[in-house]
Amino acid sequence: STGPANITVCEGSSASFTVTATGTSLTYQWQVSTNGGVSYSDAAGATNSSLNLTNVVAGMDANRYRVNVFSCSSTPVTSSAAILSVNRTIVITSSPVSSTVCEGTNTSFSATATGTSPIYQWQMSTNNGTTWVNVAGANNSTLTLNAVSTSMNGNLYRIQLTGTCSASPITSAAAMLTVNALVVVTAQPLSIAVCAGLNATFSVTATGSGLTFQWQVSTNGGSSFTNIAGATSSTITLGAVTVSMNGNSYRAIVSGTCNTVNSNTASLTVNTPVVITSQPQNVQVCAGTNTTFGITATGTSITYQWQLSVNGGPFFDILNTTAYSGTNTATLQISNSTVALSGNRYRVIATGVPCGGVTSSTASLIVNQPPVVVLTVASFANITPYIRTGIYTTISPRGTYTYKWFKNGVFTSKFANASADITVDDFGRYEVEVTDVNGCSTRSNAVSVADSASNVLFIYPNPNRGKFQVRYYNQGGNNIDRTLVIYDARGSKVYSKRFTTSAIYGLMEVDISNASAGVFMVTLQDNNGKRLQTGKVIVQAH
Repeated sequence: STGPANITVCEGSSASFTVTATGTSLTYQWQVSTNGGVSYSDAAGATNSSLNLTNVVAGMDANRYRVNVFSCSSTPVTSSAAILSVNRTIVITSSPVSSTVCEGTNTSFSATATGTSPIYQWQMSTNNGTTWVNVAGANNSTLTLNAVSTSMNGNLYRIQLTGTCSASPITSAAAMLTVNALVVVTAQPLSIAVCAGLNATFSVTATGSGLTFQWQVSTNGGSSFTNIAGATSSTITLGAVTVSMNGNSYRAIVSGTCNTVNSNTASLTVNTPVVITSQPQNVQVCAGTNTTFGITATGTSITYQWQLSVNGGPFFDILNTTAYSGTNTATLQISNSTVALSGNRYRVIATGVPCGGVTSSTASLIVNQPPVVVLTVASFANITPYIRTGIYTTISPRGTYTYKWFKNGVFTSKFANASADITVDDFGRYEVEVTDVNGCSTRSNAVSVADSASNVLFIYPNPNRGKFQVRYYNQGGNNIDRTLVIYDARGSKVYSKRFTTSAIYGLMEVDISNASAGVFMVTLQDNNGKRLQTGKVIVQAH
């Protein structure tokens, strides 16, 4: 009258099927089908109206149970079949595995479990498992973490499962998340300048996981870099740098577990210390002249400061003044040297940045006083051919001098001594430059010797032996033609010649040495034959 009902139980528990039947002398035989009701077999000892199953196992799930009830015949009445559903207890078959990833990437944790109707809940601990919190929305067998950050490094993850037959949750083993940080250079190497022979240090600061360093150098302006052997720390020290390293570029390759980063490039400037290759030399000059003291130096960014010592006193810096210029250059210029500067000592401090400075040797200045010279006309400043005069020098102090004469502003080699004899052939304005043994020169005042007008016909020597000179005044010294005619005592013409003179007292040279001794009349005519002047000349016997 009542067939067995389907039963759902958890594995390990008991299950009971019951049938209610009416009739006489009833007997029962329960049967089981393990193949979906295709075939049945008797369950041993199951001969009551109820079938009690104890400690059911998962393998009994979906078994079908029915009962044959016997009464008045050998043919049983068979009940309907009831299905045994066995819900399995949750069992974690694989726990999540620890994961190591780089920041910014994705990772996942997974767990596998068996059991009926599992319910998943992932949990996270940020304090090494002391406390756990549920991960919101993480209700699958796999937990996916996107773009992990370094703040998640060391977190633990586990899964809790509940199911139909699991009143209390079961928990997996914990898996750790290790997040390796990307390499980030937080402090770049800086360009530096040092002096040759000193050490140079470049440093880089970086964060990241598994950091390693490799320094590189470029000697071609950064076009290419090569590794520096042994330079594998965050700092590189270059010992005793040389000038040949000037302009080199350095960088660090910072490698980590997740990536590699090149640092910025830093340059090395090697400054050369100042070296004076040419020292200032002692100078001896004449008062009123300009002079210089100079040095030649090598080094980087050299600045100069000339210094002066007076009368053996301490040195002090020189400023640019009327007398001094170039006090901050390699060459000190002294203008219009005076005797008051004689005996001064000079030196220069040559300073290079940042390698410091050196002081040159000391050089002395000797200033010699040029001589004082006065030029004076000896007697007459205006002369005729019969009057001779001279120019002489008065010099102080006494000493040995050389003389350089100038006529009308042009050097003349006719005179070379302290005085000069002047004739009518030497009219002009005269100056003399006197130089002492120290090479100091002074140019004298100017004096002039000029003509003295006369209408005399100048004949000399007189008497003579037939060769003599004739001069006549030619105002202004213009070119002019004149004729000289000579007569003997009987009035016979013995000589006639035309002269072109261009001097104030133009020279006319006469040769009548073939004439007999006697007194001769000399007549000077102009270009038209007009007589200008006459004179007498005595020719002596040979």
